Amino acid sequence: MMSASRAANHLVDLLDDGTNSRFEFYFGRLTALPHGRVVHALYESGARGLAVACKGAGFNVEIFAKIFFWLHGGREDPLFRTSNEFRSAVDFFHKVDAGKAQRMLDTWRQTPATA
Repeated sequence: MMSASRAANHLVDLLDDGTNSRFEFYFGRLTALPHGRVVHALYESGARGLAVACKGAGFNVEIFAKIFFWLHGGREDPLFRTSNEFRSAVDFFHKVDAGKAQRMLDTWRQTPATA
């Protein structure tokens, strides 16, 4: 069994390799979210949803920042890490309470994503 930090780093490696579908699959396994909720957390809910999902899954800020970078601008713009959007996302991640994030993940697991 892979440790939590090693599993999170594996997720980032999948993004680095450009294998988003495998990333989505493993993100779903690590968070126990159904695919529709994975898509919502990763792409549709912006930085806030991704921050909640990552914090609830126990990821640290470094992992969250790497995932946000790759999914929301980093591939197209290497300077994205200096943007207000990136800094705001990281700041929000720091403010998210881990217990509340875990409860939100529990809610997402029980509620189907809407199309």
